[in-house]
Amino acid sequence: MPNFNLGALVGSGCDTFMEVAINNNELLEGNISLYPNPATNLIHVTIALQNYADYQLTIHDITGNDVFIKELLLKENEIDISNLPAGVYTYNINNNTTILKQGKLVKL
Repeated sequence: MPNFNLGALVGSGCDTFMEVAINNNELLEGNISLYPNPATNLIHVTIALQNYADYQLTIHDITGNDVFIKELLLKENEIDISNLPAGVYTYNINNNTTILKQGKLVKL
């Protein structure tokens, strides 16, 4: 006869609660976009956050050196990267204290 008791089964994965935390930066990251990627001469950075603050885009070469730094003064920013040689770069977008988004950028 089936047991329809809906309680936890001791010893199974169902008898344990797991604590799940969401990092605030993960929530913020979804509201910041950098496109197109790959890019040729221009990239766009859009920041769709309610409390807009001072943000900065930093682009690093493959060795980690800063090769481009730009203050992001608007919610939608068009940035000229035509002076960067073709290659793969990493970038981060931060406020004064926290990296809010980071990733790779391909310059064609």
